[in-house]
Amino acid sequence: GRGGAVISMGRATSKTSKLAREYTAALQRYLKCGGEADLERAYELGRQGLVDGLGVLGMVALHHQSLIGVLSHPASPQDLNRDTIRRAGMFFTENMSAFEMTHRAIGEANTALHRMNEALEEEIKHIAHALHDEAGQLLAAVHLSLDQMECQLDPEAKVRLQEVKGLL
Repeated sequence: GRGGAVISMGRATSKTSKLAREYTAALQRYLKCGGEADLERAYELGRQGLVDGLGVLGMVALHHQSLIGVLSHPASPQDLNRDTIRRAGMFFTENMSAFEMTHRAIGEANTALHRMNEALEEEIKHIAHALHDEAGQLLAAVHLSLDQMECQLDPEAKVRLQEVKGLL
């Protein structure tokens, strides 16, 4: 349901708990003095969330809980301002870029699989038509040969030949 991401965070595994602690610490560090290295860490934490099987909603819940934790204990009242919220958003956006890249890669893989499936279907049709055409030509040639042989057979053999032609 809609609360599934929050619920799944409540029943966190040790991996998810570790990720949550690392995420909170990295977010806090970025909001204090954040630089490019902290944004790279946000991305790496997003990748770790993917590896651990945490979905987008799980990462949203993790960010939300971490942000609440960080903002609940500001070092000073000046820490609670629009810039802090904007920077927290930048951290989260960088974190989610791993999910975005994965989403795009899955879309590209699905497109490639769709194209490959279409190519296989075309090849199957080509093989089926070739088999049908070759079998038809072979069957016609056998019928012509049997017709030529029929003239040279005695009546009993002609009856058996008709049975064979019926099977063909």
